[in-house]
Amino acid sequence: MASYYDKLRCAANQSRTPLIAKLEGIFGAIDNGELLKALKGKVHRGCQGYSVTALWHSYLAGYVLGIPTVASLIRRLQSDAALCVACGLNPAAIPSEATYSRFVAKLTNRRGLVRRAIQNAVRKLEQYNVDQVFALY
Repeated sequence: MASYYDKLRCAANQSRTPLIAKLEGIFGAIDNGELLKALKGKVHRGCQGYSVTALWHSYLAGYVLGIPTVASLIRRLQSDAALCVACGLNPAAIPSEATYSRFVAKLTNRRGLVRRAIQNAVRKLEQYNVDQVFALY
């Protein structure tokens, strides 16, 4: 039986907006395997927490959409289930400001990997018409 989250993902895929399609294209363009591996680090005991990939995608989405603060990003995720699903988050369980704060601290400690991932994405996106990619903003 499909879970609530699976049903939302299916519905979001069926009603995908151009904005969500562009974000998914950007997520796919970024070669972030090395970065995500470093961010995952060692496995801790306790609750599983949020997917590093989902946090990274939602943080990137905030940047691409021009969302100025983590609090604004959280509000946007709470009001846009399709965005949540595109980022890999469950709309019923949005990360808190504290979670994003810890995530940003991890990113800060790995600036070189973040910079490389973004530079590779820019090079890859330059092969396409970037003006069309960002025309929605």
